[in-house]
Amino acid sequence: MPDSVAVVELDCVQQQVVALPDEADAVVLGAAGTGKTSVLVELVAERVLTRGWDPGAIVAIAASRRAAAALRDRIAARLGVVTPGPMARTAASLAHGIVARAAAAAGDPPPRYVSGADHDRIVAELLAEEIERDADGYWPASIGRAVRGLAAFRSELRDFVARATERGLRPEAIAALGAERDRPEWIAMSRFLPALAARIELEHRGFTPLDSAYVLRRAAELAAAGDPVAAGLRLVVVDDAQELGRGALELVRSLAAGGARVVALGDPDLATGGFRGAAPGGFLEAAFWAAAGRPRPAPLVLPTAHRQTAGVRAALAAVTGAVGAAGAGPQRAAAAASPGGRALSVSVADAADLMAFLARAIRERAVAGTPWGRMAVVARNGGSVPRLARELRGLDVPAAGAGISEVRRDDWAVQSLVELLRIAIDGARTGTVAVDPAGAELLLTGSVGRLDALALRRLRAALRRQALIDDPDDVRRGSELLAEAIATPGGFAMLEPRPETRAADRVAGLLHAAVAGVRAGRSAEELLWDVWAGSGLERSWGAAALGTGLAADEADRHLDSVLAVFEAAKRYVEREPDGSAARFIEDWARAQVEEDSLAPRASPAAVAVGTPAALIGQEYDVVFIADLQEGVWPNPRVRGSVLRTGELVELADGIDPASIDRRREVLSDELRLLAAAIGKAAGEVVAVCVEGEEDAPSPFVRLLPEHCSTAELGEDAVAPLTLRGLVGRLRRELVRTGDPAAAAALARLAAEAVPGAHPDDWFGLAPPTTLAPLRPDDEEVPVHPSELGTFIECPLHWALRHLGGDAGSAAASLGTIVHDAAHAIAGSEEPVGVLRERIAATLRSRWPELEFESGWLERKEWQRAEAIAERLADYQAGLVAAGGGTLASETRLRLAIERAVLSGRIDRVERVVEDETARIVVVDFKTGAESRAETRDQLEGHPQLATYQLALAAGAIEGVDPTAVDGAELGGARLVVLSPRARRAIRPQLPLDAERARYWTERIAEAAEGMAGRTFVAFADSHCLGWGGGGLCPIHVVEAVSA
Repeated sequence: MPDSVAVVELDCVQQQVVALPDEADAVVLGAAGTGKTSVLVELVAERVLTRGWDPGAIVAIAASRRAAAALRDRIAARLGVVTPGPMARTAASLAHGIVARAAAAAGDPPPRYVSGADHDRIVAELLAEEIERDADGYWPASIGRAVRGLAAFRSELRDFVARATERGLRPEAIAALGAERDRPEWIAMSRFLPALAARIELEHRGFTPLDSAYVLRRAAELAAAGDPVAAGLRLVVVDDAQELGRGALELVRSLAAGGARVVALGDPDLATGGFRGAAPGGFLEAAFWAAAGRPRPAPLVLPTAHRQTAGVRAALAAVTGAVGAAGAGPQRAAAAASPGGRALSVSVADAADLMAFLARAIRERAVAGTPWGRMAVVARNGGSVPRLARELRGLDVPAAGAGISEVRRDDWAVQSLVELLRIAIDGARTGTVAVDPAGAELLLTGSVGRLDALALRRLRAALRRQALIDDPDDVRRGSELLAEAIATPGGFAMLEPRPETRAADRVAGLLHAAVAGVRAGRSAEELLWDVWAGSGLERSWGAAALGTGLAADEADRHLDSVLAVFEAAKRYVEREPDGSAARFIEDWARAQVEEDSLAPRASPAAVAVGTPAALIGQEYDVVFIADLQEGVWPNPRVRGSVLRTGELVELADGIDPASIDRRREVLSDELRLLAAAIGKAAGEVVAVCVEGEEDAPSPFVRLLPEHCSTAELGEDAVAPLTLRGLVGRLRRELVRTGDPAAAAALARLAAEAVPGAHPDDWFGLAPPTTLAPLRPDDEEVPVHPSELGTFIECPLHWALRHLGGDAGSAAASLGTIVHDAAHAIAGSEEPVGVLRERIAATLRSRWPELEFESGWLERKEWQRAEAIAERLADYQAGLVAAGGGTLASETRLRLAIERAVLSGRIDRVERVVEDETARIVVVDFKTGAESRAETRDQLEGHPQLATYQLALAAGAIEGVDPTAVDGAELGGARLVVLSPRARRAIRPQLPLDAERARYWTERIAEAAEGMAGRTFVAFADSHCLGWGGGGLCPIHVVEAVSA
């Protein structure tokens, strides 16, 4: 039992509420911070402890399950006595208890709650099945198949069902209204609803399926009929009564009609559920009280905002003053209990600065003494909450999403677990374990295998090498071999036992063990436990979660996600004892709404991140508002516009839809959300917005009394307030100015072992590993003609690539295959069509050797390969037609020039006939997208071609004797650019004369000395970023930083 708490001191109006007579009803209006929940707790305590009421005769209704849990604890702590059951519940929980007891008494099947996730799944299945059977012709054209496939449409459809159920609208009535108002979407829904009800009944056979809307209506009917549980209640106290929907209002009205007294506390200005059917002023309406057979009590208005400062109170008054009256208003005059406080908006330049400012502002207040758990960040949309919490944690702010259920289906922590089970289930059903390349990659890079991209690449390369050893003609890709190895027991046995091999073998073992488990009839929950136990994740994540920092937070999130899968599997097994594991996996894969859970989403030692609705019942010292952007908050879109749900509800409630200003209603709801967000704060509100060329602040910003920008606050406003950030700023200051104070501060931080503070951790300050040259003075220097140009352009670039800075590729490149095709047709005199087909055949046979990241990229590259094949065939046919031919293909050269030893492979040496003159020409094929050698000067300065010419003149090319070719003279060299984007295919370099031959000989000798040396200079030029902006240098150069 919670520890008892001290009695709070009440103001005069709060005392009036507590002293109400036994037979009195009451409406209590109170602005944020006026103590509505406190007076509720004291009211219940006074009835039980002073008047001696039975605790079972009192129920407090809260707006959400988490609010109910918190209120339940407060009441229990205040009473300090044992109660027969929970005294605080949601309206749906109370209704479920009434319906369940009535069903048991009548001998009816027990009720079973249909969760939002179940409802969404069933709706999605029915819509998909209609399309598959081509039985969806009754939907209007405005709600086409694409629309019905959207999660947003399903959400609107489920809201339509709930609102219609609350009002007892049956399909026939909906169809009649649709015909009367010419609303084909209502007529379509009247046809869909019976199918939906039948499917829910089928899935929950043996039970009475209930969703929240139906259980409220059914409980209201039972209460009106004298249900004993309802009749035993003497007092119903409603906290945050502005959040009551129509169904909850009907239940409270029925309880009142049955004799219970009602005390409703709330503020219509703070309603957060308007978009979900809440009636902000419903508890104030005379019709509500008249239906209960009672006069409407005169509102008691709480006069003092006890926990709010004057600054926050003024901002809240400005916002609520713009809200429609909704039947209330006097609570807006509440006075702040204390002076001071502030509410301001801050504009930043972009989204990155927004997060940086939030993180710094939160940390500043934490340093000043505000506990993490007394601060909150409020977002307009629930979808923003996980991102905000994640990015704040990345900026060293402990943050946790409050009340937001994330769909775990796409979470990295669970994807590979579920995929492994899916493959195992399919394998057990078909008798053959089949793994596709995408599935294999997911298993190995997900939480089960935990391999990074480099390890995966090494594994594919090892499998490819082994395949070629086993069969030199094997053309399967590495990704195909990987999938086959996982699907085959012992598929990795022939590979060297490296870490990635052992990890892959472990994944394969888990997969085949899961197949055996499926065949043995194990349940989905048992199969998940089997995989989890064998994965080793429990040890690694469990140990990490016990620590602190970002790694611990990440491990916590992973464990939460895995737990969500286990909980879903457990509920599935309990709900469907005979259900198959395959069905569970299908349901999980389709889920768009997570199963509900009472598991805490926020920690008292963390900043709460949530929507106004998720933070109902909470209060904080400081509240940050993150979504005040134009088009976001307020969101001007009218809700329920596809199915026109609002219009249907208005007709059912006897309201003329033409009298409703929907835009104004939406604006009022958005203002209420903002008021609810501000109302969470006691001392300070900081709203942050982006103001730039493409982003504009919300017009709501003008309602806050203060405004400034980070530009006005200075660069410190977005500088990280962390030890890492401080180290970075001090190092920058020291480098720029040499400030001794910065050096002293760094020395102090280094003494405390702060990472990055000690110069030993700084790049560029460590002494060289060695000062010796790459090669001794008496050693030959191998020079590859293709690398000579790189060295001349930038020695450092050459050194980085030559010494391992170039990642290269494990798979064959397209250029390699094209060169092989060119070699295959060298000397051919066949027609161009035959040549094209021969080249294409080579491409097709070698194509599986290539690896592509996606299908569209492979298709694009194949189109380029076909165009290259055409150019190569045209070139070969043109060479022969002009009387030329191939003297050598894919031949080697070797030429010594002082220390340099030129060696390499030449694509071709050809006999070319031009202007009736025969010449010997060295040819180099280029398959890249473009070549920088365009102009005559660029071609004359092309080192690779010049090197080939020197080798040809010296007779240093294998298989070619230029003096033995009758009637032919040395004709220079040429680039043949095969890329379809090239403007010119043939780009010649003129024959070297004596002076240019001497020039290149000297350059080669100089380059060899440089390649053997110990210092490599960077020549910063256009090659640093690369022509076309792609970037060629292994050192990543960013222009704006490096300039």
